[in-house]
Amino acid sequence: MNSTAELLDRVIADLDTVLSDDALAGLSDADRVTVLQGAGAVFRRAEAVIVETIATGDAADFPHSAGCRGLNELLQRAVSVDVRGASRVDRVVDLVRRPVSLAGERMPARWSEMRLALLDGVVGVAGFLAATGPIEKVWDRLTVDQRLAADVALAGCARGHGVVVDADDEGLEADEPGPAPTPQDLKALAEDLASMFDPDGEEPKDEDSRRRRGITIGRLTDGVHAIRGYLTPEVAAQLQLILDAILNPKG
Repeated sequence: MNSTAELLDRVIADLDTVLSDDALAGLSDADRVTVLQGAGAVFRRAEAVIVETIATGDAADFPHSAGCRGLNELLQRAVSVDVRGASRVDRVVDLVRRPVSLAGERMPARWSEMRLALLDGVVGVAGFLAATGPIEKVWDRLTVDQRLAADVALAGCARGHGVVVDADDEGLEADEPGPAPTPQDLKALAEDLASMFDPDGEEPKDEDSRRRRGITIGRLTDGVHAIRGYLTPEVAAQLQLILDAILNPKG
């Protein structure tokens, strides 16, 4: 059986043939579109090979075994991408990595259906991050069923299926296949799902409130001081009583 490296060498040789002898120069516009679509399919599968190669390895030891300080450096040197490109691949790896159980079996990935869409070449790194980003922001506030529903819906959309949303019971159904969506389309659907599953958003954090609260008294200008700041509801109510007593004394 041919090794994985030999198979990739064959793909590279075929691409070299496509690029040789000005073969692309004589194409019609219709043929150029077909070539672009084929090249896009190759590009997405190449990204999937990179992601899966890293995701199935040892996250801690693999980069060091290649003489690199970390995964980002390994990607920069092995794939010839910049820091930003390496970071994007790294984020996808974290989302599709299948942890190994104590029994040695690989568990489902965090985004199982989106991982399959990536391996099938229907979504690339950009589309994967666009689809999962909005849901990741609210991940901790979603139920397991909501996470699974988002995964299935977004993977279906990536495959060209529209999604019919029932806001009453949060049901998600796919309709007939259609044109493949852009990363922006996937992001828009993910944002809609995040809003539907988490309509109230994140509750204000006490730490943020403590950091912001306080009053600043400005310099004296034309006989008055400007006041600005942030108060908790309780302190604001007490201050209002004091101000009423000072500014509007009885009798």
